[in-house]
Amino acid sequence: MSSALAQVAPERLHKPGHIPVLDGLRGVAILLVLMVHSVPHLEGTSTAIALLNSLFHCGVFGVDLFFVLSGFLITGILLDSQGSPHYFRSFYIRRVLRLFPVYYGFLIVMIFVVPAIHQVAQLHVPEYHGSWWWYILYFSNWKMNHDADASLGHFWSLALEEQFYFFWPLTVYLLPRRALAWWCGVLCAIAVGMRHTLVGKGIDLYAITPSRMDALVIGALMALAIRDTIWRERLIRYRKILGLLTLAGFVGFVQWNWRFPWNPWSAFFAAAWFGVLVFQGATHDYGPIYGILNRPLLRNYGKYSYCIYVIHLVFLDHVKWLSGSLMSNRMPIAGLLLIVLVILAANVVIYWVARTSWQYYEAPILRLKDRLAPV
Repeated sequence: MSSALAQVAPERLHKPGHIPVLDGLRGVAILLVLMVHSVPHLEGTSTAIALLNSLFHCGVFGVDLFFVLSGFLITGILLDSQGSPHYFRSFYIRRVLRLFPVYYGFLIVMIFVVPAIHQVAQLHVPEYHGSWWWYILYFSNWKMNHDADASLGHFWSLALEEQFYFFWPLTVYLLPRRALAWWCGVLCAIAVGMRHTLVGKGIDLYAITPSRMDALVIGALMALAIRDTIWRERLIRYRKILGLLTLAGFVGFVQWNWRFPWNPWSAFFAAAWFGVLVFQGATHDYGPIYGILNRPLLRNYGKYSYCIYVIHLVFLDHVKWLSGSLMSNRMPIAGLLLIVLVILAANVVIYWVARTSWQYYEAPILRLKDRLAPV
């Protein structure tokens, strides 16, 4: 294959405009998240069950893949708009229009609507009774035991990204590109070191920004590399070797997760690299990876992925409550079949709600971007 052809897709990645294949990659990420939250933990001590639990738990890759994509896209936007007189204003207004309506709309539902439904229907479903300021101010990733918060445990990642969006524009604005690349490397080392330290000491703060920003800054490094002629050519030249490293990293993560199921966090650096390398393979508009990521359904999942991520856990938590009732009143096989059907139905409803939200709520708001935040 000619060098010119090999550079078509990477060249396109740092041009303004929408990149359809990245919607497919977002689709992969959100489906991984849905998998890890939909599939219940299998009980048993056999090797087969342990391996299946490990494979299902690899859905946590989805969050790191989202982080890599966010770091790549946000850094690319900032690098390409450095000379704009509206650099800060446009960035923050566009982020607010994209993120706040769904985020705060969901919080309003969780604070006022869901408890009212539970009371009227007399449903004994767990609710969150702590301080809402952790979520209103985007600081839930600094909250101890945030995973136990009913239907809100996944909000730590949204808080982490928002904090990244807050300080990263100034970082990109002040640092030359070479210095920015070195600073990304330093932040990676800090994150991995802190995560190992916190997990090793049993401290439940592995999701704080300094210890989980490596995937975001790796995405930023990719944005820098794709805009540098030398590094872009190196990525293309060594893509097969990178693919083998991707496979080795994935196998290593599965093995770690299988042998140490309660301590998976130290492997998230490998998960972040896995996301980067999958993305690097997706940048070539030929071959099976591009074909898969360009499927309409996968791209639609990516298009609606933000709303799906925000709302999915409240639906699945109610499904778990319903599943307990189904299993208690029926034979195990019949109950299990009903649970599978209910989980599938819940995921269809989640997709439909996100699609409706995009059409009638998010898209109209996003059309304000060009008027309120010129590039």
